[in-house]
Amino acid sequence: GPDMQTIRAGNAAMRFHMSYMEHLLGERDWLAGRRLTLADIVAASHVSVRDYFGDAPWRDFPATKTWYMVLKSR
Repeated sequence: GPDMQTIRAGNAAMRFHMSYMEHLLGERDWLAGRRLTLADIVAASHVSVRDYFGDAPWRDFPATKTWYMVLKSR
């Protein structure tokens, strides 16, 4: 399996990308603008893996959490 250094790097990358998503979603409804696009679907598919295992840091990214919940409900 993956070593701890790899896991830490993955966690840091996830937080980096979720921080960027939080920034985008603070200004718009969807990642690429005013409409749902493939960018949202692709990003959500990656986030869903972390969410499934309970590893998504939702507390720190409320706009991203709302976006994900809305997207999942579609």
